[in-house]
Amino acid sequence: MRQSGRDTEPTIACEEETLHVIKRITLALAFFAIASATSHAADESADRTPTTIRFAAAPPVAGELVLGVYTDGKLGPVGTAINKQSGGALSGAISALEFGAESSETRLIAAPAESGYTRILLVGLGDKAETKPALQWREIGGNAVQAAVGAFDTAPPMAFDAPPVHTADLAYGAKLGSYHFDKYISDEERRKSQSALLLVTEQANEIQERYQETLDPVANAIWYARDTSNEPGNVIYPASFVATWKDHFKNLDGVKIRVHDEQDLLAKGMGAFYGVGQGSSRPPRMMVVEYFGGDKGDAPVVIFGKGITFDSGGISIKPSNRMWNMKFDMSGAASTMGALYALAGRHAGVNAVGIAALAENLPGGSAQRPGDIVSTMSGKRIEVRNTDAEGRLVLADALHYGDITYDPALLVDVATLTGSARRALGSNYAALYAPRATDARVHSSGRNVRRQGMENAAGRRSLQGHREQGSRCGEYRGGWTRPEH
Repeated sequence: MRQSGRDTEPTIACEEETLHVIKRITLALAFFAIASATSHAADESADRTPTTIRFAAAPPVAGELVLGVYTDGKLGPVGTAINKQSGGALSGAISALEFGAESSETRLIAAPAESGYTRILLVGLGDKAETKPALQWREIGGNAVQAAVGAFDTAPPMAFDAPPVHTADLAYGAKLGSYHFDKYISDEERRKSQSALLLVTEQANEIQERYQETLDPVANAIWYARDTSNEPGNVIYPASFVATWKDHFKNLDGVKIRVHDEQDLLAKGMGAFYGVGQGSSRPPRMMVVEYFGGDKGDAPVVIFGKGITFDSGGISIKPSNRMWNMKFDMSGAASTMGALYALAGRHAGVNAVGIAALAENLPGGSAQRPGDIVSTMSGKRIEVRNTDAEGRLVLADALHYGDITYDPALLVDVATLTGSARRALGSNYAALYAPRATDARVHSSGRNVRRQGMENAAGRRSLQGHREQGSRCGEYRGGWTRPEH
């Protein structure tokens, strides 16, 4: 276990700076554009159980059906059976529509009279000869469910003539596509919950087992993380965040949870972390989840999540018109807990630790002020010039704690850390701060991620000049930079 030497010299630093409190921050992500939730109060007992996925070798012959179609018009086993039963009426109807069957394209038709069905939702699968990545099959599954809910209110059985290796991906996408957060919408306005989805495949038993072991735990983890992020600040705050995720983890093997309260933070010298939450009547917490599924002695991956359960900006208060959506400022912590849930749920052969840095940033009578100087666990001191730049403070202490406690092989920081990233990249991209060596792995995920950084000498000098003045911070427009490795 590495120990960090304390810096006894007072260091005055702008809190807008990315703090150098550990030696090896090799990867950092910023997630933005979490889907917004509705706000009218209603029944809080609404079922929030994730949708169940089932597989069957054949669909029930009644009601509606979702049917996959390739661009060449060829039908899979279910479609072929319907076409035969209807004397070719199905293929004739598809041809008459001039349905292109491009990937995720949909069209609702009346089912042939002899088919046993009433309506069929056609879903385009693209070119059958084209090798599609897993992500594309997942998108098709998600789009199919959303189109089916729009057409039928409840998604009917879905029959896709997909390669067996990707049928589980279709199911994964379908489950995530069925997600919605309307817990507080009145019953008459609430969308009908998709309690279960049925996918038709000739290899039902084999694919059911594969899906349950590998993808369903990940889908559940994302579901729970979305729910936590969508809840309002009066429902999710540091203590209730901990209770919520303890409940999620309770049925998973190999998970150990430690919770550090405000007194523990003070005892550890985490003044930066504690200071962010000291203005709230709901004190801060640090939730540490350990999962050691890899070889004994292997250094773990440690994932950190920013968990500001509501960020008013503190004394440096935010404008009121968009403050309501700062309930999402704990999405990094929710994602971190979701990652640990997914790893433990699929019994991954890796050692991992998740650390959620949880605080509520409010302008109470005991709140920290602009100009306050706080001490970090590393021994460095920070001058807080803007209390609305609080994320770096909670992460500074959490990162240092994780670094010296676990001597990790890799550190990952997930945070809604700065609006500068959204202003630069828009709502659909996450900003990545990492060595170039990680580019290939990140892009292979298929996600919208852009690596950022300060690579040239001029950029580095823009910070160096401020260091010489003692404040160690860039101007506002330059406050979104990558630390040196």
